[in-house]
Amino acid sequence: MGSCVFNLKAQFKTKREAAIACRDLIRFLQQNRDAGDNLSTFPQKVIDIHLYPRVKEYLQIINSTRKEDDVQYYGDDEPYCKGRMLIFSSEVSHLGSWDNLKTFIQTKYHPIRVVWGSEEDGDTLGALNLYPWEDIVLGILKYKKTLPFLLGIHEDFDELISMTLRKKGEI
Repeated sequence: MGSCVFNLKAQFKTKREAAIACRDLIRFLQQNRDAGDNLSTFPQKVIDIHLYPRVKEYLQIINSTRKEDDVQYYGDDEPYCKGRMLIFSSEVSHLGSWDNLKTFIQTKYHPIRVVWGSEEDGDTLGALNLYPWEDIVLGILKYKKTLPFLLGIHEDFDELISMTLRKKGEI
């Protein structure tokens, strides 16, 4: 089976919140890898979830009913912080999903927003956006007086404004 890179970004209110979440997520991911290694070494063995308290919490948060099936490999890489953002990128088996990881992060750490994507979907780390840009542009366009001040800030922003106005039939 092939592999691809999965990416996740989570925005927090403060740098401190992001750093705390990042440290704890690193501990969870290590414990999750250990639990997964245990399962792959002894596939018929039922995992003793009490040996992995962070994995146990994860399984409770995602409402797992089949514990052994829901211990998912999230790669060998570690998340890191960049300002108020937690960033995690890792190579894992393709055709997977990080929905459970997203749910875990949202529930446990309470970020403002979490998004994930994979190379298969065309979502590189740089292209993964935390905010719905078109909605932001539409909000800005409600105040047309500010529009001249916003043009020229960035060519991508100018293009979003132009695309939005074209969709609305205003240009």
